[in-house]
Amino acid sequence: HEAHPDDKFGPYSLPEIRAKFSQLLESTVGATVRIITVADKLKQCTSFALSQSNVFNCVDVVKNVIEMHRFLLEKWADLKLEYDESEEYNINGHTLQLEQALSILLTNACDAISDRTKKEEGFDKGELKIIAKNIDGKIHITFCDNGCGIPEDIKDKIFAPYFTTKPQGVGDGMGLSLCKAIIERHDGSIDAKSELGKGTELCVILPAHHEK
Repeated sequence: HEAHPDDKFGPYSLPEIRAKFSQLLESTVGATVRIITVADKLKQCTSFALSQSNVFNCVDVVKNVIEMHRFLLEKWADLKLEYDESEEYNINGHTLQLEQALSILLTNACDAISDRTKKEEGFDKGELKIIAKNIDGKIHITFCDNGCGIPEDIKDKIFAPYFTTKPQGVGDGMGLSLCKAIIERHDGSIDAKSELGKGTELCVILPAHHEK
């Protein structure tokens, strides 16, 4: 017979089943989109291993990243870039991939500053310092922000795939994971130091290129 809204199907009425089906469909579509996005990002990360690498100056990449995100920086942070012009900052790698990794660090720093701005009265604009150094044949690129900081109990999780502290629907939790993967593909490492309510320091360390 024709289904009536008052009919029961097990413990659920027809409207409840329709509502649950709608929620399930929405959840499934969202999960599928997320999986496709993550797979695409992982593909980006691994595909550059097949392309030809080149020698380039890391500081030039940092400057490009700053220019790309100029509007974001002007809104949230006073920026200071520090490096010694007499030093060499060349590495052997993939320019666009490193640009992507450093873009993730810069936007994360701005997000942290934005969060602190919204939560803390009187904190109107943050500070972001990017420091490049050549230390014992290693290029160090450090992003120092005075944003909201990272709670101690999640500090070890920030580079894990899918992990995010952002609200649902904002970000996919793959940013820092992708960043770490790119850095490691360049035989480098990334280290995080943070104090809740004070700020975060993320240091990328890459092997310098030496002319043979």
